[in-house]
Amino acid sequence: ITHDSSTNGTRIHTQLDGIYKVTGAFIIDDSSGTAAEGVSDIKVDGATVHTANFRAHQSVDPVERTHIYVGSINSGSYVTATYDGTSARYEKSSVLMVERLA
Repeated sequence: ITHDSSTNGTRIHTQLDGIYKVTGAFIIDDSSGTAAEGVSDIKVDGATVHTANFRAHQSVDPVERTHIYVGSINSGSYVTATYDGTSARYEKSSVLMVERLA
């Protein structure tokens, strides 16, 4: 696995075909003052392969949410994660880990 931070965010490139486990341990912060729901996507080569809905609320955030995807990823593909929320976002200290299972 090769990490590439030359883009907006980080891309993780796989070097072997296989079954991979992608784990996101995301710190989510909401700046609106009310409950905010957002959509977390794990993507392979820019295409969404798994989606999860997460909620954050300013009175108790930041909160940690875990997002896991297990599936086939080809050699040379890249893995990213995105969060689409009106006022919530991934914060520093969020982690994206990719490990080959088989």
